[in-house]
Amino acid sequence: MNKNKRKQVVVDEELQYGLSRRLVTYWAFTWFLVFALPITVRMFSATLPFNELAREVMSDFWFPMLVSIFLLPIVIWDSLRFSNRFAGPAFRISRTIREMADDQPVRTISLRHKDFCGELAGSVNYLIDKRSGEPDMTEPARESLEPVAS
Repeated sequence: MNKNKRKQVVVDEELQYGLSRRLVTYWAFTWFLVFALPITVRMFSATLPFNELAREVMSDFWFPMLVSIFLLPIVIWDSLRFSNRFAGPAFRISRTIREMADDQPVRTISLRHKDFCGELAGSVNYLIDKRSGEPDMTEPARESLEPVAS
């Protein structure tokens, strides 16, 4: 088991759940358009009543919609995991800055290999080094935390 595997997927509820809500909104709006546009076009070219047109369009799109309903949770889960690559580092950087402001001892920030915010973490590490009077050691701000094979 990788000791550096993320322990929690959601670290910033406002950001990550907001992203999920936005994805669901886009998904719903897309399906609304998928149904509304063909119905509108067929209304002007056919003499069928609206409920017949809606049923006809529904029969054309029921399978793709069913597939997308099953794929939506996968997309949401993946977006939560992906957003953790910037929400997690932002959380750690924010916590480190608060600890520095409270004059608590802090360690340099070390990010996972694929995390975002590496440049920002490097800047905070530079500040930590300057504050502690140690030599400049900002280069390893982004290091691979995967186990080294022996």
